[in-house]
Order: sequence, then structure tokens, then C-alpha cells
Amino acid sequence: MLLLVLGAHAAVPAVARLSLLRIRDFMLPTMSGTESHLQLLPTVLYGVDPMLCKHLSQTQPFFALAATLTLYAHDIEEYGDIARLFDFLLASEAAVSLYLFAVVRFLAYPCGHHTICANVTI
Repeated sequence: MLLLVLGAHAAVPAVARLSLLRIRDFMLPTMSGTESHLQLLPTVLYGVDPMLCKHLSQTQPFFALAATLTLYAHDIEEYGDIARLFDFLLASEAAVSLYLFAVVRFLAYPCGHHTICANVTI
């Protein structure tokens, strides 16, 4: 995406800066940086849906790994849609993808607030 928008000359330093300042924690040789981000998710989920948060309290928040790690690229098929979402997510703090996960999960929650739904994927 950056190559298409910025061209070859400007894309290289942009990717280097992006890697250092925005997605560094997700590019480490271990999952420790990623895990620290995911550990914020229960608190965010609690603000959106306390019942779902309670239901998931005995699990690790790895159910959000695919969506947050790929910045939702595996869920969205249209290039224009993913490009707009990337623009938003890359211009925001890293934790914004977790807030987005919680909101999407809340909006897609098919069971309502009175029933715990076992399906926690987007």
C-alpha cells in the first residue's frame, strides 16, 4: 500500500519509520510485545460488554490475535476498505485496534446481552 501511494523512493523510509514507531511490538522475535497489547483487551471489553468480559475472564485474549495482528486485513476483501482502515489504524495509537475489536465484537454479538455466546470471533 505504501509503495503504491508514496512510490519506491519515499516508501522505504516510511516503512522503516512505521516499523520502528507503530508496529515494532508486533515484529519482535517473541510474542511478548503482542501479548502486552492483548492484555489490555479485557479492560476494553469490560467497558463495552461486562457480561462478555466476565465470560472470557478465564481465558487469555488470544481470540483477538488474528484481527489485531493483521490489522483486520484477513477479514476485509475490498482493497479500498482495507486501505481506509489501514490509514486510520496506522495514524492512531497501537491500542486503537483493540478498541476497534471490542466495538466490532459488540456490534456483531448475535446473542444479545442476556445470553452468553460461545462464538467470540469477529
